[in-house]
Amino acid sequence: MREAVFEFQFLTPALLAGADQQTAEMRIPSLRGALRWWTRLLYGDDYENEVFGYVKGKECVPSTVKFRLLNDSMGKIIKSQNAQSLTKNEFDYFLWPLRRDNTRGILDADYRIKVAMSIKPGCEEIEDGILKSFLLFGSLGTRSRRAYGSVWPLSVTIDGEQWKIPQTVDELLDESDNFFGDAEISIWQLSSGVRDYKEAVNVCTTFLKTLRCGKSQYGVAASEWGKADHDTGLNLKENSKNYRAGLGLPLVQQYSKSRKKVKYSFNGCDRLASPLHFKVIKLKEGYVPIMLVIPEYVPADGTILTAETNDNRFYRVKLDRILLDGLAKKAGFVQKIYPDAEMLVRYPYEEE
Repeated sequence: MREAVFEFQFLTPALLAGADQQTAEMRIPSLRGALRWWTRLLYGDDYENEVFGYVKGKECVPSTVKFRLLNDSMGKIIKSQNAQSLTKNEFDYFLWPLRRDNTRGILDADYRIKVAMSIKPGCEEIEDGILKSFLLFGSLGTRSRRAYGSVWPLSVTIDGEQWKIPQTVDELLDESDNFFGDAEISIWQLSSGVRDYKEAVNVCTTFLKTLRCGKSQYGVAASEWGKADHDTGLNLKENSKNYRAGLGLPLVQQYSKSRKKVKYSFNGCDRLASPLHFKVIKLKEGYVPIMLVIPEYVPADGTILTAETNDNRFYRVKLDRILLDGLAKKAGFVQKIYPDAEMLVRYPYEEE
């Protein structure tokens, strides 16, 4: 690919802003950063640096790609809205980390953006999977791994040819084969098409709650592994198991009765990227909630985590990856559609 002109829309609201967090803004650096991430995931660090450039010490290599924003005013901008009010639910599961923010600039669902992308003269062409993977499976902004800021292509021209945008699950998977290749990625369809994005996001939140919930409340029953983590945190011991850290950090447990607080970290860092990427896509059947599983983010089974309590006590606990490695057995009723399109699983699962 040497040049492309593409228009995409946000299927879900995007919490996307610049220096002024109260004013929504679509910025090229946000798009460039997302494309870099997909390049690194699919083609490796060396190819990412080759395409987008890098700075290492005194060595500076410029990017081979340039972008031009053609139109970013085709939709509604919400300037200064409390993020939680997007769903009219102060307990919104995906927006819970933002509950203490006053306001955020938000690009509403259906907001459209048109961009020109080209390779600088004298530079080699790049893989078109960089752009296609982002448009089909990517998101932008805060909580982008939790279904917000889900993008979807409207019109894409690559090197003068119109790209046929997938309209069905089969077409989506055929396209995925062209750039996912041997990457350790699986795609899960969480339901058939639903009528609007809010319903699709709700399917995603319910799915994650089912995996992680440690205490029965708000209409959701505690999962066996979530309850195990809840009870372990309440009575910490050396070499106890922890499950939910396998779905990413931060993980902080707070117990109202005892006022105990437990914070988990890995190698001194309290953040680990989640291997579960929730996304809303739009096909003929409607808004389809999907989940990408990218296990390379998660440390190995048995990795030692540190559990720190609010009275400054420290415990070594072991990561158990069953929530990730055993996802097919534990995830509920979902369909794994890539790379094994025939796999259908219903919980509870019975061992053979």
